Amino acid sequence: MKTPRLPRIFARSRVKAIAIVAGLGVVQAACLFGATIATRQLFMVLSGQSTDTTWMFILICACALGAAVARALARIEAEALGHSFAIDLRETVFRAIADMPAKTRVKRTLGGLSLRFVGDMTAARSWSGLGLTRAITSAIVF
Repeated sequence: MKTPRLPRIFARSRVKAIAIVAGLGVVQAACLFGATIATRQLFMVLSGQSTDTTWMFILICACALGAAVARALARIEAEALGHSFAIDLRETVFRAIADMPAKTRVKRTLGGLSLRFVGDMTAARSWSGLGLTRAITSAIVF
C-alpha cells in the first residue's frame, strides 16, 4: 500500500491567509507597543515630569481597541486557515482508509478510528491556524 502524501500547509490557497494572520499579529504587537509607550508617559505625569494626559489616555484606548480588533480578525482568518488545512487532511485520510485492504479495515474498530480521527483533525486545525501563524508572527516581531 502506498503511503499518502500529506497536504501542503503552504499551498497556494493558504499562503495569503498565513500572511494575513501574521500581518495582523504584527499590527497587534505594534498596538501593544504604542500602549506601552503611552503608559510610560502617564507614569511620567504621575511623577510630575509631564502634564499631557489627554492624548496619552486617547492613545491607550486607541491602541487597546486596535489590538483587540487585530486579534479578533486574526482569529477569524486563522480559523478559516485551519479548516482549509483540516479539510485537505481529512480527504487524504479518507483516501488512505479507502485504499486500505478490506481485511485490514475490518480488524480496526470503527470507534477507535473515528475518535482518533476527530482528535487528530482538531490538532491539525489548531496547529495550522494558530500554532504556525503565531510562530511566524513571533519571528517577525522579534
